[in-house]
Amino acid sequence: MKHEADKHWYILILYKGCDENMKYEHKIIEANGHSFHMVCAGPRDGKLVLMLHGFPEFWYGFRHQINELADAGYYVVVPDQRGYNQSDKPQDIESYTLRTLRMIVKRLLTL
Repeated sequence: MKHEADKHWYILILYKGCDENMKYEHKIIEANGHSFHMVCAGPRDGKLVLMLHGFPEFWYGFRHQINELADAGYYVVVPDQRGYNQSDKPQDIESYTLRTLRMIVKRLLTL
């Protein structure tokens, strides 16, 4: 069981192997009753770029694109899809339908 205080957390991390000056903001957000890990980079007032990975990737697969887009002034958001990396991994198959994914993406766009 998660504590109420654990619903949202933020941390800035410098990753080895990436641009030494690039900072990633890691967030855990709640959407549709589940927790999702996401990485953000770039100026918050920049145009939004939402990147969605496929099987079997997670946010780190976009690390080079994140750096380039953030350096160009875009605000980049890359969630770990449901079932991957630090996001929740529900057992029921209905949690992985395209309809459910669409609802989650809509929620991410309203953050």
